[in-house]
Amino acid sequence: MTTPSDLRERIAQAIRDAAYDCPGGCDLTEAECDARHPIQVSALRHGVVASVYGEPDALAASVLAVVEPELAVRDEEIARLRTEIRLQGDALLRCRTLLASAAGIVLAARTTTS
Repeated sequence: MTTPSDLRERIAQAIRDAAYDCPGGCDLTEAECDARHPIQVSALRHGVVASVYGEPDALAASVLAVVEPELAVRDEEIARLRTEIRLQGDALLRCRTLLASAAGIVLAARTTTS
C-alpha cells in the first residue's frame, strides 16, 4: 500500500516531469507556448523544479496519471471482497436452511416417539 508521503512525492514528481522549462529564444508567441506547454516551470531550486504554473486541467491530468492506476487496483479489490462476502452470505444462508430442516426433523422425531 502506498503511504501518503510516497503518494505525495510521486504526484509532485509527476508535476515536475510535466513542467516545461523554456530555454527562451524560440519563435513561439506566449499564447502558443502556453498552448503547447500547459505546465511551465516558474522557479528552480538547485536545479530542481521548485514551482510551476499551469492550467488546472493539465495539473489534474498529471495527478490522475499517478492516482488512477492505484484507484483501479483498489476498485478491483473492493469488487473481489464484495463477491467473497456475497458468497459467504449465501453459504451461511444454506447452513441456516439445513439447520432449520435438521431441527424440524429432530422435533418431528421427538413428537412421533412421545
